[in-house]
Amino acid sequence: MTRSILKALTLSACAAALAIVPVAASAQTAQPVYVSPASLPTTITLTANGEVSAAPDKAMVSFGVVTQAGNASNAMKNNNVKMNQVMAALKAAGIEAKDIQTSSLNLSPQYDYNNNNGGQPKITGYQAMNQVTVRVNKLDQTGTVIDAVLAAGVNQIDNISFGLKNDDALMDQARTQAVKALTQRANLYASALGMKVKRVQTISESGPVYNHPMPMMAMRAEAAMDKSTPVASGELQLSVSVSAVFELE
Repeated sequence: MTRSILKALTLSACAAALAIVPVAASAQTAQPVYVSPASLPTTITLTANGEVSAAPDKAMVSFGVVTQAGNASNAMKNNNVKMNQVMAALKAAGIEAKDIQTSSLNLSPQYDYNNNNGGQPKITGYQAMNQVTVRVNKLDQTGTVIDAVLAAGVNQIDNISFGLKNDDALMDQARTQAVKALTQRANLYASALGMKVKRVQTISESGPVYNHPMPMMAMRAEAAMDKSTPVASGELQLSVSVSAVFELE
């Protein structure tokens, strides 16, 4: 009898322990916390651009020498001879070695696609092309430099663009303009809402961006005129975009 009572008590205790486990486990589970939107600060996100203009003070000119021959070796040799003459002309024009960079070097077969070859293209020769990009730091000498390389053997001019040697001060002006515009606009919105700007939470920048015409030059040597090649550099527009999150109160 006593043994039966002890057995019954043991089973009851185990059942009670099992009943407690889910409760304890559920007590350890994190409950979601809901935050009332009213407790969050009122913010407004704005973006503004700042832009300044300036005359460029450097030019980047890309040009090349194209030669053809019956075999690859001669096409390349002929190209090397002319390109060495071009390099000498650049040096004589006052262009430093650090301002000259090879942008492309290519050797490719030339084909005859005449159907008389049984439908198979036939190699008739080879073409070599060596292209360089030159930085002209004295802008008023750009036309003279172009004339010098044409006289030395350049027979293809691909592109000319303009820029600034140092744009730090100008970009700071553009940034200041953008931030002023942001602040004025934030105050405008805050006033319209019957509030005021408390502080800036975050601020970020994208840019700078150069907005200016990119004159494309695609002249051949035979099209060059006797006079110095005219080059119009125009004006550059530098812009920067600034975004900020303002907290209102």
